[in-house]
Amino acid sequence: MKRRQHPQQFCEHLQHIFNKLFQPIESKDQSVQQLIECGLRTVTTEMRATLTKPISMEELWQAMSQDKLHKAPGIDGICLEFYRAEWDVIKTELLQILNCMFTNGPILARQVQGQVVSIPKKPQPVKIGDYKPLTLLNADCKFLARIIANRLKPLFQEIIHPQQYCGIPGTTVFDAFATLRDAIA
Repeated sequence: MKRRQHPQQFCEHLQHIFNKLFQPIESKDQSVQQLIECGLRTVTTEMRATLTKPISMEELWQAMSQDKLHKAPGIDGICLEFYRAEWDVIKTELLQILNCMFTNGPILARQVQGQVVSIPKKPQPVKIGDYKPLTLLNADCKFLARIIANRLKPLFQEIIHPQQYCGIPGTTVFDAFATLRDAIA
């Protein structure tokens, strides 16, 4: 017979595991600096202007359109369907809020706070490993992240080292294997 834990004990155990998993990794400043300088490319003035300009209504709509519907909302309880249904009513204020978050310095912790929930991987979960953690983020935070990502994508070829394959459009892990094979052949 399987031993069942009290829900409170289970939550405490889960929290302990997540705290262990997501602890900061200690590093030496000198090592980090060397890593940063290795093949570092600089962002030009033009790139910086593109990356830091105020968010446009078109960028906001594009970011919203890229998200999938019927996803769980973040802590604020507002899902993507609400933003789309009420677009004409809220678009101006939402754009102002995102521009304020983007241009006026640090984003408050509560604006990017997520809620971690545990989703069972199988019908009758028994162990912690039978769950996968999922972080629910507020939709507005996701919009801002997607806008920044959309601005960065066209610049990847210019700012990322040529030996970097991950995240570069048109490259795959197989390109990295081919480069490695050619180097040792």
